[in-house]
Amino acid sequence: MDIRTVELTGLASQSCSWQWRNFTAAQVSFQLGREMMDAAPFSYKERVRVAWDGVTVLDGTVRKCDAALSAAGYVWQVEICDHWKPMEGTTFFGSGIGAGRIAFSFAAFSGLSSGASVKRRIKIAAALRTVLDNARTHGALVTDYVLDVDDSAWIWDTDVACDKHASLLRKFLSSRPGMVAWFDYSGASPVLHIADGDRLDPVTLDRIAHRLSKIQLTERVDLVPPAVGVVMTRGKYATSTVVHPAGADLHQEGCTIVQLSDPRTGDDPDDTDEDGVDGPQYNFAKPEMMVLGEKMPTGPEDAREWWTKKIPELAKVPGAQFGTIQRETPAVEGQDARNYSTTATRYELVSGSLSEACTTIKWCEVIFKQYVYIDSPPKKGFELLFPRKKTVTINGDKVTRYYNWLTWRGVTTNTRKRHYKVDRNGTSGPEDGSAFPPPSGGSGSGEADWPNYRPVLETYYQMTRVAPWAGSVDALAAIRPDLLLGRRLSIAGANPAWLDMRTVIQGVTVDLSAGNTYISTGVPDHLSLQSMIDRQQQLYSNQAAMDDRDNQDQVQDNPALSLTYDSNARISPKAPTVSPRGEIIWTAATEEPNDYGFRVQLEYNEDGQKTGATITPGKIMLNGRVLGDAPASKDLPMIEGEVWLNLILNENEEITGMAVISSAGTVDPFMLTSIDGARPSRLFYYSFPLAVIKGDDVIQYALGTIQLPVGGGTYYPWGP
Repeated sequence: MDIRTVELTGLASQSCSWQWRNFTAAQVSFQLGREMMDAAPFSYKERVRVAWDGVTVLDGTVRKCDAALSAAGYVWQVEICDHWKPMEGTTFFGSGIGAGRIAFSFAAFSGLSSGASVKRRIKIAAALRTVLDNARTHGALVTDYVLDVDDSAWIWDTDVACDKHASLLRKFLSSRPGMVAWFDYSGASPVLHIADGDRLDPVTLDRIAHRLSKIQLTERVDLVPPAVGVVMTRGKYATSTVVHPAGADLHQEGCTIVQLSDPRTGDDPDDTDEDGVDGPQYNFAKPEMMVLGEKMPTGPEDAREWWTKKIPELAKVPGAQFGTIQRETPAVEGQDARNYSTTATRYELVSGSLSEACTTIKWCEVIFKQYVYIDSPPKKGFELLFPRKKTVTINGDKVTRYYNWLTWRGVTTNTRKRHYKVDRNGTSGPEDGSAFPPPSGGSGSGEADWPNYRPVLETYYQMTRVAPWAGSVDALAAIRPDLLLGRRLSIAGANPAWLDMRTVIQGVTVDLSAGNTYISTGVPDHLSLQSMIDRQQQLYSNQAAMDDRDNQDQVQDNPALSLTYDSNARISPKAPTVSPRGEIIWTAATEEPNDYGFRVQLEYNEDGQKTGATITPGKIMLNGRVLGDAPASKDLPMIEGEVWLNLILNENEEITGMAVISSAGTVDPFMLTSIDGARPSRLFYYSFPLAVIKGDDVIQYALGTIQLPVGGGTYYPWGP
């Protein structure tokens, strides 16, 4: 198909920017003036090639083309993303084993059979190929790819639940933080590259030639521990340790240490198994939270009971009827949370707090309104419940109806009852609302062997041997991004240490409008030792179940045993921050008397449909003298839109004509009389805006009495 080309240099003044962050989609955003264009200049997911002075810097699809109003006028806001974007929204099911599998082991793809001498280890390069090949098979990746990752690099295997392609790739990045992913456009077609940081080509920026204005780079020697270890404790005593390198002293400055509780009941604190690995593993239980919701009203049938709980006085009002429901979802703090959804309005959150980590249980803040009315005056003390009134027609008779829009604002959710764990993943319990099943092995105090922490310690130790240079560099020049992606950065003409640092570029933003470039360097945040130990415990506790499954002739999925990679394992679990809250909002006050002049009111039938509008005649005055009342009729010709009063007077200051219309009329006011009191013998015209009717609301502009102004010799702003 045809591919449109966008040249960035011609859009430099249109809020144009190019940005990329490692293992995410690169994107270009800019604005186009709408001028006389009726149709959008781009369609959603239209294929576009973005060039910079003729050199391709992005190939992808349009992800946004929205009309907006800016200070300069109407514009189209355009956003184009590269071919990584589809992998953010497509799911990897592991169809290499069987279509639709929701849990599987990567070992099946890694080239290691179930009887391999080193179980549970998979090669990172093989796992990357598996995900990328799956993305290509299902159309999520339309380009070729090239991997330049050490074939010997490995991670511990585990069960993997279905996840997005891009999310899986980032989870592998968390175990090998030096990798970089970018698209190369130098050939005939785009190619996705993923390479280890030490295999990237260098690029050198000159402080003067590239106009580097701000350089903040630090050699993170503090991230190179002299030794790492696990310390087992019982009460206030340390019972045993595992150290890497073997025999190293953990008392040295900068050592990284993880403390674990030793649950062993033996009298010998130095008791270990025959392999020298510490004894039984304690099954730490994450706290569980139960979330309860109460069904929100859906109509008049179930409204009375719910509202009576909120406003007990409603139970004392005979004949109260409930009608239409309205919902609003206002902008609130936390609206960008992963578990916020404007569709989660079915249940009021009445018990339990929600964590952003649990995306299954969603929440929303809602303004909930319900129409309630009676057809007789409210008893004394109940006026606030029915502060408004209007005239309705019931069986041909006009009746005064007293009504209100009851308003409640609070937190709603999508579940009536469900448990979840306050862990990093916000693990959800069964859909039927029952509690979590007990941990495998009974009460959790089991006697399983401690996992061998030595390989984990060695992996972490080796990963932290090189002190990375981390920070940012700003340039007062727009540097073409293809010169920076997939490179290791050095800087000339400044600190001599920067010339040979060759730190990996992790992010690039080019603001063509301002002519600036922003570069972030170093390594992405990787797993802490604590998180790696936690994961090792988790993997070890499930290894027996995985071994049993490997030995079956036909592999069976067991979602209860499936694990997911956690690229943010270094971060503490998301604390529950959304709790039940709700309040009745009283915004209505007793309305003004209905006998004010020029007051516009609406009429309704017994079905609540608007049938007409009336106006209370008001007085017309000139120089303190009442000329008469207007308009002549109480019934208005319109039930929607503007309401204007037009008047015609003769030279004797007598009203000779009046009319109510939906737009401004002629304005030709009285002039000041001459010295002898003479006034031209002709007609004079006035036009006044009285109100505007918008649906069931009346916005009143004039109320009471209209004083006719006189022109000539004054500075009164004439006109409608």
